[in-house]
Amino acid sequence: MHNILQATCDLFRPFISRDNDRYIQLRLQLQRASMKVLTDEYIVRAYIYALFFGILAAAFIYTVSKGTVLLVFALLLTSDPLIYEIMPPFYWTMIETMFSFVIIGYITFTTCLLIPGVRAGIRIGVIDQSLSHTVAFLYALSHGGAITVLDMFRSLSEQKDIYGAAASEFTKIVNDIEYFGTDLLTALSNATHRSPSGELRDFLEGLSSVLSSGGNISAYLGSKSKYFHDNAMKQQRMFFETLGVMAEVYISTFVAGPLFLMTILVVLGLINPSSTKILYIIVYLIIPVSTVTYLLLLNSLTGHGSKRTEIYKLDKYLKEFEDVPLREGNEDEKKKITHIRYYEKINKVTSRVLHPIKWMQANPKHTLLISIPLSIVYLRYNINRHIDLINLTSISDFNIEALASVDGQIFSAMLIVIIPYVLFYELWHMRITKIDEQIPDFLKNLAGMNESGMLLTDAIGFATHLKIGILHTEVRRMHNELSWGATLSEALKKFEYRIRTEMTTKIVYIIIKATETTSNIMNVLTIAATDAEVQKQLKKERKSEMFVYVFIIYVAFGVFLFIVYILAAYFLPSMPVASANANIGMPLIQLVDLEEYNVLLFHAAMIQGLCSGLVAGKMERGEVSAGFKYSIVMMLTAYLVFMTFF
Repeated sequence: MHNILQATCDLFRPFISRDNDRYIQLRLQLQRASMKVLTDEYIVRAYIYALFFGILAAAFIYTVSKGTVLLVFALLLTSDPLIYEIMPPFYWTMIETMFSFVIIGYITFTTCLLIPGVRAGIRIGVIDQSLSHTVAFLYALSHGGAITVLDMFRSLSEQKDIYGAAASEFTKIVNDIEYFGTDLLTALSNATHRSPSGELRDFLEGLSSVLSSGGNISAYLGSKSKYFHDNAMKQQRMFFETLGVMAEVYISTFVAGPLFLMTILVVLGLINPSSTKILYIIVYLIIPVSTVTYLLLLNSLTGHGSKRTEIYKLDKYLKEFEDVPLREGNEDEKKKITHIRYYEKINKVTSRVLHPIKWMQANPKHTLLISIPLSIVYLRYNINRHIDLINLTSISDFNIEALASVDGQIFSAMLIVIIPYVLFYELWHMRITKIDEQIPDFLKNLAGMNESGMLLTDAIGFATHLKIGILHTEVRRMHNELSWGATLSEALKKFEYRIRTEMTTKIVYIIIKATETTSNIMNVLTIAATDAEVQKQLKKERKSEMFVYVFIIYVAFGVFLFIVYILAAYFLPSMPVASANANIGMPLIQLVDLEEYNVLLFHAAMIQGLCSGLVAGKMERGEVSAGFKYSIVMMLTAYLVFMTFF
């Protein structure tokens, strides 16, 4: 499919290129969105997508509507019941088909042209979030007199995974210089033109001016580092305001909206049982899909959560001599190498079997390898006691009573999967939080001791006698490695690999690169401590602010659960009595399956609890995984309410 699309683009590209001046703005947006595609090729693809979806819409309208929609619309405009006699039905169908082809094709083409601008807008927030750490890194390296600006950019470009989208922009500057032969000022000018972030453009313009005038680079980077740290605080406050609006949108649209529709459909179901089908769509389709859509929208605002990029792991395997041929060893050496590799694999498996807690603490996702098979075994041996699985293999044999009888077993299986993951995830997060709280003080202590004349290696040894909390064990191990002959760079990399937090990764990389260029490490430690302190304050402020929004989501779910429970426990059971006393000739309630409604309302409460918890976690920490604990609380509350009173 990709080859066909590429061949089509190559065929029509000359015709598009003649009119390429119309798309200068599109070319700029493609660059700022970092979409690796030529402008004319993107336009050809937009035309192809517009043609495809236009034909698809026309075929659908021709098959389903056959002119009905257009006739109804014409009747609404003219109020003439004989309007359909103006033309034969075939012409109405063709007009409707062509109209749908043009409209859907135009919407698709316009959407394709808008996508680069939207993606560029998303990158603005991502770049601005990482810009303060990026400038702090450049400021730390600038204290080494032997390093040039290009070398600083090159060091930054080597760690794009650590410093994010801002580092990617500097990678493009390095590529312009090394691969296209442009000078530094021209490369900065090009980067200023293509960068979507106004903050980064201002920074690059100022840097270009300082380089042209021969000013003090370190002083400029220091002032900009302080500015971006202060600006990060302001941006976070604006982010909280935006998130508050998003929380109100979620409550009104994704909680109150489905609840309002469900209440109306339950009432209508007393008259017309076919409305139950719409209730199925709302419960099992609209609520989950709308929640996923909302989470994707939140993801564009909050980012992807914390990352795990280990410096030591990236540098663990040497690749500099891959092209050097090795001499074949004798048979005895080959056997020894085979035995070593075999025992390495055995040791990896046995360490996980003998120390499963440590293995799962290192990565909470490892719990899923155990909990998911256990939940499957639990379902296999418990569902058979309540239901014949054949009843659930086809829609025609769907049985509400059978489904209701296994709800508790399915929920228990979900708890088997989620609870271990939540437990180890929260332990992992608590450990990271404690480490991040101790890192700034630890760096300040090192900077103070280094300022007094103590070497950094000696300062690390002296720090083992200080109260540094959870870091004490790891710092002591780092001191032991230094005493055994390891270099400072190796000890720091292993220290980072054992801790594995986003903050320590950035801090350790700054210190390692700075020690390679300067012997005056005190200023670098101070810069690293300041950057870590800013990150710490941002996290604390976010935690306190997000508590309010999490509480609001809890209240909204409580209202949702209360109304659903009132409908299931009081409204629906009272209807048969009211209908019988009225002596109406058409007993409406006999057409309604109360058991089916109870199951639907119960599932609605459970699904809404799961979705609301995930949204709460995404708003609190920027990670969906943080919301599973809230989902458990909400789902367990809904389950206990329905199981206790029914």
